[in-house]
Amino acid sequence: MVSNCDKGCNNNIVNNCDRTCDNLVNCNKGCSDKYELMEIITQASFALDDIKLFLDTHPCDVGALKAYEEYKKIRKVAWMEYTREYGPLSAYDVDVCNQWSWIEKPWPWEGGC
Repeated sequence: MVSNCDKGCNNNIVNNCDRTCDNLVNCNKGCSDKYELMEIITQASFALDDIKLFLDTHPCDVGALKAYEEYKKIRKVAWMEYTREYGPLSAYDVDVCNQWSWIEKPWPWEGGC
């Protein structure tokens, strides 16, 4: 049985796959690589910032609102997958289990990603 995640770049989020390729990277390579996840997060964040600027002057644009929600979901799923696999990207993502784990892995700016 082929899972929804094995359908390639056919919008994995719509197919209930918690991987975030969605045409932002080459889906044939998979999406679990930390560099690819960071690329997805970076691209989705940029798109969200750009759409926010557009919505400041076009607050009722249905297409922009839909695009904002789509990129927000892509970013959230990639962020969650990255955090689960490679550790927190921000101090807000730390799971406190009897110790402060934020300092355990190299930070992104120290080559941690």
